[in-house]
Amino acid sequence: MEQFNYGELKTLEEVEAKKAELRSKIESATTDEQITDLEARAAALDERAAEIRKANKTEERRSRLQSALAAGEKPETRNMRNPLGGEETESEKRSVEEWLESKEYRSAFAKSLMGKGLTVAEKRAVKAVMTTSTEFTEGVDSGTEGVSNGGLLIPADLDLQLMQRLELISPVFRDITRTSFPGVKKFPYIKGKRKAKRYGSTKETTENDDGQIEYAELVLKEAEISVTIPVTWKLETMAVDAFYTYFLEELTKQVARSLIEGAIYGTGEDDMEGVTVCAKKVEYEGTILAAIEANVGVLSAEDKVGAKLYLSTTAAEALQFSRDSDGRYIFPISNGLPKNVAGYAVESDPYLKDGDIVFGNLGANARLNIIEAMSVTTEKKGRQRRTEYTAYEIAASSARKEDCILYLTKKVSEAVSLKKGVKVDTPVGDKDKG
Repeated sequence: MEQFNYGELKTLEEVEAKKAELRSKIESATTDEQITDLEARAAALDERAAEIRKANKTEERRSRLQSALAAGEKPETRNMRNPLGGEETESEKRSVEEWLESKEYRSAFAKSLMGKGLTVAEKRAVKAVMTTSTEFTEGVDSGTEGVSNGGLLIPADLDLQLMQRLELISPVFRDITRTSFPGVKKFPYIKGKRKAKRYGSTKETTENDDGQIEYAELVLKEAEISVTIPVTWKLETMAVDAFYTYFLEELTKQVARSLIEGAIYGTGEDDMEGVTVCAKKVEYEGTILAAIEANVGVLSAEDKVGAKLYLSTTAAEALQFSRDSDGRYIFPISNGLPKNVAGYAVESDPYLKDGDIVFGNLGANARLNIIEAMSVTTEKKGRQRRTEYTAYEIAASSARKEDCILYLTKKVSEAVSLKKGVKVDTPVGDKDKG
């Protein structure tokens, strides 16, 4: 696989700009090779971002040291970690976040799930991030039944790769603002504001009439995400890196449906609250283009800033094959899905139901927060000669209710016909034909 070097990027802003370019290429990716290439590029950008953050921290420490010396204060000391892997002294303690990013924990995580022995450093890493009182058992034999090694948080890089994969397969999920604030379900947002007045230089003594801002509170609805991945004991004999890759692949398949569908269609009743539940719902008939034209005006000019059109697979196909009154394709078939309609970016999301369209700025108006980070428990099944890995996390989501997102859904009869390929959208202008 081609290696990507983004060493020329010096700031996090430059990295984000590159990521934006990458996202623009996702829609045109049609093969596994292209997706793999995009994943590699995304991983390289994340590595570069981590390097920049580390360099920034070093610069901050240097600045603090210079300031302390200039003020005659005692500078903060930081000892080297024990290279032999023994217990850390108080000044060597790492935070849980640092342990989750460490190579020791990454290796320990995979080995502990596979029931393999750990090094001293790996044992210390596991001990530092255990989230339950379950006693850790090293090297559980394949013939031992029952639950063991409960509550292991997934390593930072595994969590990052999982989110990246979910972003690649669902544009809606990718664009929703995501955070990881433990236990937090309430977020303030700006509901309305009055424009601040402008004053000329001749009125310098005039008292400012500052713009008044009205805040509201977005309360997220939570749900437990729990998925189980069965692995035969034969597969558990694979190498650690191979097992890690296999586990990531299976985790992506299992988590994708629960987390993405919750963010889109969650009912909010003992469940996440999806963007379609919070949005203004409109049923439409006829062509996709006609539906878009008739309903985009529902949103205010302010809410349409940065808005996108997210189409289900069937809606995207219907848009692609739209014809004019002379029967000609409106969009060149060889170019794939149109990049924009009426100036709004267009993307296809396979997790939207047949005929569904979502329109709005999801980054500004929808939020998903991971309340409890994902952890994994294992359970040996002796009779089946397999191990079941159960991943568990708590997520919460919602969106603003002030008609800032539009949800278009095809009437049931037409949506069914569209799926079966019986009904084709009436070409624009054909309704007027006798």
